[in-house]
This record gives sequence, structure tokens and C-alpha cells, in this order.
Amino acid sequence: MFISWIFLLISCCYAAEKLSSYNVDPSETSVSGLSSGAYFATQIQVAFSASIKGAGIIAGGPYNCAGQTSYTGCMYTSSPSITQSISNTKSWSGNKIDDIKNLAKHKVYMISGTSDSTVGPSVMAQLYKYYVTDGQFIPSANVVFKNNLNSAHTFPTDFDSSGNNGCGSTSSPYISNCAFDGAGAILQHIYGPLKPRNNGALSGKFIEFNQEEFITNARSNGMSTTGWVYVPKSCSDGDTCKLHIAYHGCLQGYEKIGDKYVKNTGFNRWADTNNIIVLYPQAVATNTINMGGGASIPNPNGCWDWVGWYGNDFSVKSGKQSTAAKKMIDRITNGFNPIDAPTELQVLATTDNSVTLGWRPVSGATGYNLYRNGGKVNGAIITGTTITDNNLNSGTTYTYTVKAVSSAGSESAPSNSVTGKTTGIPPAVETPNGLIAIDITSNSITLKWNAVSGVTAYNIYRNGNKLTSVSLTSYTDTDVRPATDYQYQVSSIKDSSESEKSIEVQATTLTEKVCVSDNNFNHVTAGRAYHSGGYALANGSKQNMGLYNIFQRTNLCKIRENYYSLQIYGVEYYFGDGICKSRPYSHLGRLILSNTMGMTEMTQDEIETKILFDMYDKFTRKDYDLLRHNCNHFTNFFLDRLLSIHLPMRFNRTERCIIATPCCTRTLNDIFGNDWTRPIIGIRSNTTIEQNTCCHRELRRSTIASKINQTIA
Repeated sequence: MFISWIFLLISCCYAAEKLSSYNVDPSETSVSGLSSGAYFATQIQVAFSASIKGAGIIAGGPYNCAGQTSYTGCMYTSSPSITQSISNTKSWSGNKIDDIKNLAKHKVYMISGTSDSTVGPSVMAQLYKYYVTDGQFIPSANVVFKNNLNSAHTFPTDFDSSGNNGCGSTSSPYISNCAFDGAGAILQHIYGPLKPRNNGALSGKFIEFNQEEFITNARSNGMSTTGWVYVPKSCSDGDTCKLHIAYHGCLQGYEKIGDKYVKNTGFNRWADTNNIIVLYPQAVATNTINMGGGASIPNPNGCWDWVGWYGNDFSVKSGKQSTAAKKMIDRITNGFNPIDAPTELQVLATTDNSVTLGWRPVSGATGYNLYRNGGKVNGAIITGTTITDNNLNSGTTYTYTVKAVSSAGSESAPSNSVTGKTTGIPPAVETPNGLIAIDITSNSITLKWNAVSGVTAYNIYRNGNKLTSVSLTSYTDTDVRPATDYQYQVSSIKDSSESEKSIEVQATTLTEKVCVSDNNFNHVTAGRAYHSGGYALANGSKQNMGLYNIFQRTNLCKIRENYYSLQIYGVEYYFGDGICKSRPYSHLGRLILSNTMGMTEMTQDEIETKILFDMYDKFTRKDYDLLRHNCNHFTNFFLDRLLSIHLPMRFNRTERCIIATPCCTRTLNDIFGNDWTRPIIGIRSNTTIEQNTCCHRELRRSTIASKINQTIA
């Protein structure tokens, strides 16, 4: 009896905590899931669309699919009908589920492995149609469908973890190093550019919490008595944070694989540096048939209810597990302390081309964003309470508001609006601004720019010659050749008058893709891949192509990856054999795309002595890592220090990065001896590598000049 009581006391002492509330912005809530967790994440996204910002779906299918057919018809290589799914979504809108108009603002990142035979690409293609083409619930620009990852039914990461399986293997724990950061791709698509993840010891803590308060008879309804949540230290300290809920797949709950899904998927690494709380609810197996209605089969694998095991209302707000999921969201976000809107915005001064504004500070704000005529003006967050908006048209009226920014990056409501009119004579026709190239292929270049009020058309100029006129604020030039340089400008047309041409944007089309379809043995023999542990892996990207034999065939394509550097005061800074600088375009290859990232009032000497000097020890030759600490990471880090902004995600994605700069080519040549892996940027260098002085390996620390290595002739 005495021993029995000791065990009871120990059990009480280790009881799970009550889920706490935090300063989490409810509008910054997102979901993700794998397999049954992916289906369930879609259900939560659709049912509670007013509360969800976006979703990451890995190996999932259309909403309410199993509500119309056998669940097996929503798996494997099937192509389930989505007609009824779309119809139900529309008819349930505003009643059984939130108003579907909310879905239009969602961001969705979908991942389908090419070797996934459990929930294959054909199933996920139907989900894409449900979201975008047939259902038309979410704009195509908001949905990314990555369907070229050479993986099986697994959660893809870019790091090894305890007990993970091969990327081509469908086996426990269904987490694999596929040289692709699935968690990072999902979070960055939903939330935009994020700070670099923490690959070291995490600052926060993992908390096991009681799930029973959110659902009656938890285990009988497929939910464990406890769940897990990762809370970064910044969120525990009261900073404004975001919330991401990660739903595991079948056979992935804590009772099946321990804490592997909680700790090894990569979400926590990003969460730790970006004020994101990650909630890991837990499902469990039920080996009996639920007698309260629903599917007449058990749930022996501990899947989330996307079938109807615990009631026919499984995919709407009233579903048992859905209700519990929403209660958890509400509990965590209940501590939100919204940041106040700025007050007393006023115009302080005007000139022919500028408006200076000021406002009262907001307690707890880390900065501010300025909006002109509804569009955001600043790149980096404004740290003070005054700003001068430059480069305006003379004699023109502008309307302004300002929003406070919290530590999590969320914005307050807008301030009062004010109008400011520049002095001088207004231009006959305003010049378009914001011209950028948003998409480049081997045979097309897509341009986009800001609208000009009152104009009827825009002229497109290529290489100084008028190309065409359009009425929209975007244009795709398809009359281009691969691997060719082009320069573009646009002008505005009003009545019979034309404005000045915009700032010129340069773009270079990609080379045509070269693909070889062969067996993996021949790919390795030809030097296009290498073998390790019985598998063939593509050179450069390290993608797992499957078994190293003559039977497994792969369509392997030569790719081109871009090198990004910063040009300031006529000098180009890049990371190779240390931090280097050179004349722009002198040796790094032809310019593909040039975008203005912002302005700085720091002098070149201040940039080198105050910013780059402190970065030197972080970017040395010995620290260069092709996949995790390369040239693009340097540029991203430099931008963050200089302007508090980051490279767009499509630029900073480095899972296939093969970089050749003058200073790192010799290092890469030791690894890659075949032109198959040599990047275009190196092949097209205007100056040969041997003619450029490389950074010295032994550098004196006495002056900044010895730290910033120069290749200027």
C-alpha cells in the first residue's frame, strides 16, 4: 500500500500543465500537417478561416474528401472528385464553417513527394484544384505547389535527426533529411521573410500540457490526454508572438514515436528566432468503433480525424477534434495585448519633391511603417517618429497613414490620415515607379510596376526601343532568347502626353534546361550524381534519387543557381574566401536582375568599419558552407544589418546552391570536378578566375582594409 501511494504521488507531481495564454496576435495563426495531419490542417483552415492566416500541407488531399467517398479513394494514386467538396464548402459558408471569403487572403504551401504512394501527387493535384483553379477560393499567387521533391511519404527536412528514415523510405518516424527545409519553406511563405533559424541550442522550452480540458473523453475521441507546445523565450517574456499549429500524421503521435515530430521537423528552429509559438496537439489510436455516429471502422494508427471516426461533422466547426483545436488556439491567443495605433500624425514640412511627417511614439512598438496612398513606403522599419518621404512629384497631393510594428512584426491599426502637397508645378504625366522583374524563365520575363492615377496606358521599352503599350500594370515579354540580357523601362500615357521613362531594370533570361533521363548507375558513372549508403544523390542539390542501381531511372536536369551580392557606393560586396569587394560586374558574371533594396545615410567608411568589421569573424573561408553558410546567406545577413530587411524567399532559397565566385571556385573545384555542376555564373565570368587576386588566408586585424579583401584592379 505504501509503495502504491508513492507512485500515485509521483504521478501527481508530474501531471501535465494547463495550457497558458500568451501575447499572441490572433491574426498571425497558421497550421500545417503531414498525411492525416495535412487533411486535418485543411479542415481547420477551411472551418475556421477567419482565424487562420495560412497552411502548410504535406501529402494531404481535398477538403471533406472522405465525407463523400471511402477514405481509400482519397489516397494512393487516386484522383478524387472535388465537385462535392467545392459545393459543400460554398453551401456551408457562414454557417457550418466560417465565411469562405476569408480564404482569399490565405497563403498555402503544398509539398508532394514524387515517390509518395500513400497520398500521391495526383491526390494533391486535386487539392490544388480545390484551392485555386476549380474552387477559386484562393488566388494562385498565394499558393505554392512543390511537386518535384524526390521523396516518399515523409516530412522533409535538411538536417539529420535521431532515428529519421531515408528520404525515399516510407517508414517510421516518417521524418527525413531530403536536403529540403519543409518547415522553413512553409513558415516563410505564410509569414514572409524571417530571421535566420537557430541551428544551435534553443532559447525556449517544451511544455507538456493537458488536452483533456479541451475535449470530453479525450482518448475515446482520438486525442491524447496531453499535447506539447514550444514557447520561445521571447514569447515567455511577453513579446508579441505568432502561433503555428503542427499536426502530426498517422503513427507519428507521442505514444508512437516519442518527441520526434515535436523536436525534429525544424519548426522550432525558425520559431526560436521569429517569435513563433509552435503547438503540437497529439492524437492517439482507438481500436473500437465509435457508437455516436460516423465511420464504422476503428482508428488503430492514431490518425487525426479526416474520415469521420468520431462523428459525421468531423470537417466542420462542430466536429469534436475541430472544436478542441479551436479552443487551444483561443487559449493561447487570449493573452494578446494589441499594440496601439500611432496618433497625431502630421505634415511637418514640404518641398518640391518631399514631404516630412511626424507622429507621437507608441509604447511597446519596435518601429513603424509609413503608407502613402495605401502603399507601404519604407523598406526597413522606421525606428524614429519622423520621416521624410523623398523622390515625389512636384505639385502633387499625397495621403499618408502610419502603423506601429510589434516585436513579432505585426502591425497596429492605422493612424489618422493626413494629406501633404509638394510645392512646385505638377508634372503633365506622372512617371511609373516600382518597376521590377517578378519572374524570369528561359523564354519569358514578367514585369510589374505601381499604378499611376488617371493614366490610360503604359508604354513598355526594351533596350531603349518601344516594345508595346498595355493598360495593366504588368507585362510578360515572351519574345526573348535564352541566356540573353535585356533592359526595360515603362512610361505613363495620359491623353496624348507621355511621362518620363522609369528607372531601368535589367534582366537576363535563364539558359534552357538540359535534362538527361537514365538509370541511377549511369548518372553516377557520368558524374551527374554520386552514391552514398546505397542511394544515388544528385550533384549539387544532393537530392535523393533512389537506389543506386540500373533499375531506378531518374530524369536529372542541370540547373542554374544565382549569386546575390550588395552594391553600395559603386562597390560590390560578396562572400567567398572571406568578405570581399570588387567593381560591380567586373568578374562575377553577367547581371541577371537588379533590384533597389533601399537607401542608407551611412558613409562607405561607416559601412565597412561599423557593420562589415563586426561580420568578419562570422564569414571566413573556413566557415564557408555551400548549403548553410554561403554567398547568399552573407548578402541576406548584410541586408538585415544594413536595412533590417531580407532577401525575398525565392532568392534566399539555397537547397540547390552551387556558387562560383573568384574566391570560392578553387574550393568548389576540389569537390566538383565536372562541368555538370559548374554554375552559369562561373562559366560566363567576364574575367577569368586566374586573373583575379583572391583573398589572403592570413589577414591582419589591425585595419579594416585588411579585413575587407579587395579584388579591384
